[in-house]
Amino acid sequence: MKTLFISHGSPDEILHDTSHRRQWRELSRRFEAFDALVVMSAHNETTGTVVGANPAPHTIPDFGPSFPDTLFRKQYPASGDPALAARVANRLRDAGLAPQEDRRAGLDHGVWAPLSQILPEADLPIVTVSADPRRDAGHHLAVGRALAGMDERILLIGSGASTHNLQAVRWGERDAAPNPRAEIFARWLEERLAAGDEEALLDFGSAPQGAFNHPTPEHIMPLFFAMGAAGPGWRAHLLHRGFSLGALAMHVIAFDDPASR
Repeated sequence: MKTLFISHGSPDEILHDTSHRRQWRELSRRFEAFDALVVMSAHNETTGTVVGANPAPHTIPDFGPSFPDTLFRKQYPASGDPALAARVANRLRDAGLAPQEDRRAGLDHGVWAPLSQILPEADLPIVTVSADPRRDAGHHLAVGRALAGMDERILLIGSGASTHNLQAVRWGERDAAPNPRAEIFARWLEERLAAGDEEALLDFGSAPQGAFNHPTPEHIMPLFFAMGAAGPGWRAHLLHRGFSLGALAMHVIAFDDPASR
């Protein structure tokens, strides 16, 4: 596993005993090989690319008041790593991507929610890289590719959603049957990843039910970050699939690059 894509689901996924939460917990053994994390979350949206260089990033409760109070009190006290952030920024700069560094950056729920289950001790430093919803999938692939091969002890993670049409979510029905239109896109995504079909994936909006499942693009962009960071010969490995609330596909996908071994 060189890189990882996590579908982080609803913020309150961590409060329920679901197969998705259990799978996140099972990932912890895979993280033992790494010394630090570089994470792009769909909820960290900026114009241009911003690298989080805060040595002590704060926990951001970035969701509406309908969620339980316990989520607003949640703290994930992972450290940052300004030196690593500078290395990340320099790699992006060398690729012509003109990043900025932000020493006030925090951790949104796309970062801390799944990581609170994978690494409950918050014992790996985290550097964040923002997504730019104004830019396309090819841009986010290039951001990841600029970081490919940076350091085998650093895990690069994209945290987003394989499907993300909130109008189709069945709130309060955690185990609702999958929306058929979401299932169609999820199957297409799995097939194209298994085939290594980067060209088709980059044009996800033209896929069957692509526009329905991503009416806005920000939640799928971290997938391309993780894909690019694995290297040009990436291979995808499906670690987990399933649905939450009927419309949120909960894929966890590992990427590696056999050609680099």
